[in-house]
Amino acid sequence: MAEVSVIIPTYNCGQYITEAIESVLSQTYKDVEIIVVDDGSKDGTYEKIERWVKSNRIRYLYQLNQGVAAARNYGINNSSGRYLAFLDADDKWLPEMLARCLGVIEEDRCDLVSTDNYIVYLQGGKEIKREIQSYEWIEKSSERLFLTFLEVGGIGSPEKVVFKREIFDKVGLFDASLPVYEDLDLWIRIAKYGFTWGHIREALVIYHKGVEGSLFSRSPQYNQDCRLKILKKYKRETIKNYPYFKEIYAELLWNFGRSYALDYKAYGKALNCFLDSLRTYLSIRRAAKSAYSLLKSLIHTGIRSDNLA
Repeated sequence: MAEVSVIIPTYNCGQYITEAIESVLSQTYKDVEIIVVDDGSKDGTYEKIERWVKSNRIRYLYQLNQGVAAARNYGINNSSGRYLAFLDADDKWLPEMLARCLGVIEEDRCDLVSTDNYIVYLQGGKEIKREIQSYEWIEKSSERLFLTFLEVGGIGSPEKVVFKREIFDKVGLFDASLPVYEDLDLWIRIAKYGFTWGHIREALVIYHKGVEGSLFSRSPQYNQDCRLKILKKYKRETIKNYPYFKEIYAELLWNFGRSYALDYKAYGKALNCFLDSLRTYLSIRRAAKSAYSLLKSLIHTGIRSDNLA
């Protein structure tokens, strides 16, 4: 039984997955089991990793395509480690990732530890730019994190975090009904439960941006649908426990409505958001002012479209 279970979900990432696996095999911390969960790939992924499967260096699980959340859950349910870590098949870790995170968990008695990461921009599969994405703002109490996650979002993919297994025993697995933002939903539940969160202010993960096939980058409106679903999921409980958050919720819902109307021309969804915003925190003056601003934007957009036609 390994101390750390590393779960790598993959879907048609055959051209990248060998680098991801090699980055785990190259970790300075060695007490690891690697579980690759193939979410119905059709690009010859298995052939790319077959040598490691046959030599028992990694375990390979296959499922029909159900999404990344379901793939991670499948991996969790078939893992044995005291600690869990996740790595997307098109990204990779620096060699000290696991050792550094586990050190902080043990020394500071944290339940989970995150790190900063590099964002590497790809074009045609080649790196064109690199920058550091920092998350020191994560160093807050669980209560403040819970509200921050609701208001502004989380820290993205879980590949920059090492977890104690008991976290998933307490808060549950990834929500497989969410094709995107399943990670944000997890961060919210972890903070809501009160787990202690440590952070390493150093980039130990390489996140590739610009990989073809990403659902998140393909459909901005669908992304917003999932973000809104999460917001509504926690609305009643949050407002009950933090009444002042009612106004923040109303503002978020109104902004979602503006985006649906202006960016996606999804007027039915926009109207539902506006009405929900008013029900959440009724302010006629604010609503009238915002509606006037929205109307001007819609008219301006219409005029601009006519000029382009």
